[in-house]
Amino acid sequence: MQIDTVRKMLCIPREQDSWEFIRDNRSDFLWDENGEALSRWNETSAKIYCLGEVSTVWGDDDSLLLKQNQKFVPVPLEKDSLDDFRMIHSLATLVGAESEIRYCTDSWHSSCRAFVALPPKDWEHLEAEFGRDLVTYRFLPISAGLKDFLEEAFSDELQQRSYNQQSIDPSPTKGPWWKFW
Repeated sequence: MQIDTVRKMLCIPREQDSWEFIRDNRSDFLWDENGEALSRWNETSAKIYCLGEVSTVWGDDDSLLLKQNQKFVPVPLEKDSLDDFRMIHSLATLVGAESEIRYCTDSWHSSCRAFVALPPKDWEHLEAEFGRDLVTYRFLPISAGLKDFLEEAFSDELQQRSYNQQSIDPSPTKGPWWKFW
């Protein structure tokens, strides 16, 4: 389940990157890849937490809305590489009362960024268990304003932090590669 994956990520030492862990547990995350986040939301979070599925509604003017039950939220598409981020921001706005979507900061360098959706109470429990600072270090809350969210998600601070972290190699080293032969 997703909360167990989040707990395991929070146990990774802060100075280590969790990207390999994220990739190894890909199915527990929402991804900003070719609109995949919406289908993953419907397959996972909507079913796990018995929430309504989210659908898309296209307007005559090529505008896009996300719909859940009788609620609608616009997606401010600009037909560029950040449209999937905009989609996730709109999804987070739409479902925010039932499920809080957070950005996995150790995925910032990838062409496909990871997000986790949990009920707000689960995030509160994790913050009580691990501390708010550590939880927000790995899982950035999505700001209400799109511009603020994009600035935080692509901040110099996240970039610098990533350069300072060590990557986790899930397999123990057996020795130098040339000693293999």
